[in-house]
Amino acid sequence: MEKAPAAKPESKPFEKRSESSKNVTPHPQGDIFDDLAALGRTLDELTPSEKILTGLSIRKPKRDEWVRCHGEIHTPVNLYQSTAGDVYLVLPSALEALESVTKHVRLRLAVTYTGEAFVWPVAVPSVRKPMPCHVTAATASEAAVEKWIRIAWKSHDYEVVHRSINGKEPSWPTEITSASEMLRFVSETGGFEIIDSINHPVVRELRGLA
Repeated sequence: MEKAPAAKPESKPFEKRSESSKNVTPHPQGDIFDDLAALGRTLDELTPSEKILTGLSIRKPKRDEWVRCHGEIHTPVNLYQSTAGDVYLVLPSALEALESVTKHVRLRLAVTYTGEAFVWPVAVPSVRKPMPCHVTAATASEAAVEKWIRIAWKSHDYEVVHRSINGKEPSWPTEITSASEMLRFVSETGGFEIIDSINHPVVRELRGLA
């Protein structure tokens, strides 16, 4: 006896899902577009951070930099810079042997408008017949304690300008709180070497003994 063919299941009419019925997970705080300020936050605002100081270079301000100088972190020293650009801090015990090549400067903690910290070697004007450019640089560094200044060499002297609108306050590195810490930090991070005696290789070479 032949079996009757199985009945096909009744087909259901095709149901089209509307766009509004799609599986969208609602934002837990409502519409994300209600808080426009949140959408515009930068990474620095979302994760506040502090820049770690890894080095301090001894250099003059660049001609296109706005700079400020710290009012308290500065000290006079004697520096020698070789033709290769190496910087040496000359201690009193070796000063006489290098007097003709050393410069008496005031090292000042400085910072640019963009937040780069460095040490500005400001020439200390001599008591007798000071060079005009040394006087100008020293005056500019003092003005930079209160104002953002820009200094650039023009012909025989520096040209100094300051911002008509002072803008933001400088951001000083928290690692440096005194002139001693500034010198120690520069030394430890390779900003200069120390010449402490007349037997130093640099002194011997300059005296023709090496």
